[in-house]
Amino acid sequence: MKRWLGLFGLCLSAAAWAQLPPIEQVTQQLLALPEVQAADATLRASEAAAQRLSVGPHEFTLRVGGQQRRLRDAGSPGVEPQVSVERPVRWPGKAAQDARLGEAGQALARLQRADVLHEVSRALLRDWYALQRDLALAALWQQQATSQQALVDTSRRRVQAGDAARSELSSQLAAQAQIEANRLQAQAQADAALASWISRYPLIPAPLVVTATAVPEAAAAQDMAALREHLTNDDHGVRMAQAEAALARARAERMTQEQRPDPTLGMHWSREQSGRERLLGVSVSLPLGGAGRAADSRQAQAEAEALAARAEQRRRERMADAAAQTVRAAAAVDTWRAQAQAEAQAQAALQAAQKGWSLGEYAVSDVHLARRQQAEAALAAVTARVDALHQQDRLRLDLHQLWDLGDD
Repeated sequence: MKRWLGLFGLCLSAAAWAQLPPIEQVTQQLLALPEVQAADATLRASEAAAQRLSVGPHEFTLRVGGQQRRLRDAGSPGVEPQVSVERPVRWPGKAAQDARLGEAGQALARLQRADVLHEVSRALLRDWYALQRDLALAALWQQQATSQQALVDTSRRRVQAGDAARSELSSQLAAQAQIEANRLQAQAQADAALASWISRYPLIPAPLVVTATAVPEAAAAQDMAALREHLTNDDHGVRMAQAEAALARARAERMTQEQRPDPTLGMHWSREQSGRERLLGVSVSLPLGGAGRAADSRQAQAEAEALAARAEQRRRERMADAAAQTVRAAAAVDTWRAQAQAEAQAQAALQAAQKGWSLGEYAVSDVHLARRQQAEAALAAVTARVDALHQQDRLRLDLHQLWDLGDD
């Protein structure tokens, strides 16, 4: 399976993957989450249920009684004890079907645990990159504030030297105030995201800001169909729906067998005539199955058919989701590439405007316009970069190539 992303050209440079937390920290943290612990408990319950099915639902019944016989013209012989032991016995084939039913239940529980583990892994990955984005935006606005401070200092010197009007300094100070407000807002968002991360994932240190990385190549269009098929077949939701249908089929088969009731075997012992007579006997009782058992069987078969249809529906839905997922991943790379180019062009335009302003060739309004455009392009580039990295890692996670947690 590890060849898939390399084949499709979806791998990024090692610098990008270095931003992810190590598998040891991820495993320790995810296994400590309450939802994973609940799934572990459910799995243990399924194992106990399978053991219960293997031994069967029937148990021995011990009956102890006594009677006192009184005869006319005779004395009472005392209490005459009666003891019997009974136990229903499964017909041949039912025990084997119960074992298959237990195995199907355990298989479903294992997939449910794997699905929970996969979902919390997705959430961790999403939160990881969301925090990186917020930290990067806060750092970007800090850079903007530092750069604007340099422009304010330059404008103040120009006013003091008589090379510029005071309105120019006022304009720069107004721009500085707006940038400072944006910086404070971005920093507050980053602080809130950091606090949320520490509370949710205390065992994983907060991520570093995403550094500049070479833009990867998008997947080849002819490979998309194979990738979508692979994503669908590996989807835990699809496999879980199929396991639920298999469990329902096993139950339906068991209900069909239940139309032939299990017999009850018994052994009886009693003593009469003050011990002069001892009786030992056996008994066989057999319930007579009626229309109720047949109705239960039909109901179970209909439920199994419904779950099989839902499993196919889930597979088709996942196929559509996989198609959208691969398109989004490829589009995110293209967007990153375009935004990186736009940022470079906006940065060059800002540098030209600043140089022209210092030479008296441009007005301060030209500098403000170029700075706004550069800030917008830088913000968009940060968002596009983080989104592309997240989309690529999401693909790797869904293909079980990221953080191998043994959830296959």
